[in-house]
Amino acid sequence: MDEPRGLLRILDDFWNPVLVKEVRQALRGRLFHICFSITLVGVTLVSAGMVVAMGNEVSHSEGRDFFLGLFTCLAIAVIGFVPFTAFNAMGSEWDENTFDLLVISNLRPGRIVLGKVLGALTQAMLFYSAFTPFLVLSFLLRGIDLFAVIVALGVSFVCSTGLTVLAIMLSTLSKARFARVVLLAVLAAVLVGVTSGSIVFTEQLLRFPGDLRDPEAVQAMLVFVVGVAMAASFCYCVACNMLSHAEENRSTGVRVLLTASLLVALGFMTSMMMQFRVDRSALSAMIIALLLGSLLPSMYLVTEPERLGRRVAPRVPRNRLLALLATPWLPGGGRGMLLFLLHTGGILAFCFLAHASLKGSSERMLTSGVPAVLALAVYAIVYLGLPSAIQAPFTDRPKARVIARVSIPGLLLVFLLVPALLGFFVGNYNLVNMRHVGNPEFLMERTWNSIHAHPGIWRLLAGLATLTIALNLYRMGRGIREVSQASAKRAELARDSRTPESGQTEPEAADAVAES
Repeated sequence: MDEPRGLLRILDDFWNPVLVKEVRQALRGRLFHICFSITLVGVTLVSAGMVVAMGNEVSHSEGRDFFLGLFTCLAIAVIGFVPFTAFNAMGSEWDENTFDLLVISNLRPGRIVLGKVLGALTQAMLFYSAFTPFLVLSFLLRGIDLFAVIVALGVSFVCSTGLTVLAIMLSTLSKARFARVVLLAVLAAVLVGVTSGSIVFTEQLLRFPGDLRDPEAVQAMLVFVVGVAMAASFCYCVACNMLSHAEENRSTGVRVLLTASLLVALGFMTSMMMQFRVDRSALSAMIIALLLGSLLPSMYLVTEPERLGRRVAPRVPRNRLLALLATPWLPGGGRGMLLFLLHTGGILAFCFLAHASLKGSSERMLTSGVPAVLALAVYAIVYLGLPSAIQAPFTDRPKARVIARVSIPGLLLVFLLVPALLGFFVGNYNLVNMRHVGNPEFLMERTWNSIHAHPGIWRLLAGLATLTIALNLYRMGRGIREVSQASAKRAELARDSRTPESGQTEPEAADAVAES
């Protein structure tokens, strides 16, 4: 018995010691004991009260209400309490000054974040196991569909997992106590909204369980799960980046995940077009939502420091062609702008090809939202590329990066509000109502079915987009040249390391690249 026990202990510590630490700390903590006890007492009282109220006659609605009452207590526990404790668990590392101990233990940021997530999900599984007897009792009553129960519990677990990763990501954004209080308030609002939404969804699910058999409902559930998984993956990458050293590669994971998310979304749209008859306007609306969703991570990528980090250059591919192909996914603001243009161009190409594949006149290619997609893409290039190009020389400093990232939405607000204020003083109600060139929604709405509307605004936007791309050409070219030089130097040092005269091993050659 001693050998398996020791082997399991070694495997636990080797796999993720943070998980072991989190589970022990949670089970010994007073907060978990209090919340777990309150939850069990609450669900026991709710169950006993509803059973007594039912009496001898149990109708379909009473059995459904019994399960809904149990699910409400479970949702509060796994969707509300578990992410809240995950936020506090990560924040306690700053308060108790224990994060430095994790860093010097040679644990990678990914293992730290994963240990925190798994520790929180272990608490969630304890709640599910504690609620199992009550859920079995609810299933024995009439009016409960087994498949609906499984879907409801699965949705609650998916929401709990996604919110847990979000909570840990928010807790890593700042060590300042005031900022963490604000982030905790934001998290609390999200938890309350998602918990309420899950309860309403479960109520509708229990009332109409037959809807789950429809292919559209199955596809909607699949989209929900994939969407939560993508969002959780982004939060996980951001949390790992916030815990990483400034010279490490803190960007490639987010870039690859962003590209993969866009490809998955485009593949989903393609499958919908093959299975259903998709309206042109609905297709354009989905493409606009996809383009808007890519802007937030792109805003951070285009404002990164321009140079490669010391720990990134030694890992650039030695092959010059592979290095050039990997350039948009390597850290750097100029390379981030290159990736943004690549993504935007791919979305526009899909938009034109998708509309061309739909039945109808070829003249409708430039109607039904296609001009609006093009207008949004031009606005995105201007609003992201112009301030990031101007502030690129200063983004090596953390405060300058914050200013650069704040200036992007700030530029949008300036272009929206300044003309409105001028219109208020001069009595121009069109400007007051945001009907001007600085408002993307104005041009998108007016050009939805015709690209020929407002030709003057189109010319102005085309000129601004051309100027923005021209300003970004230098830093994009410098980013490509830096990757090419790092690749060539690494290949040269690798060749020298193979010669006996060099006296230099390959790791030493990699260190030489980093120092250079």
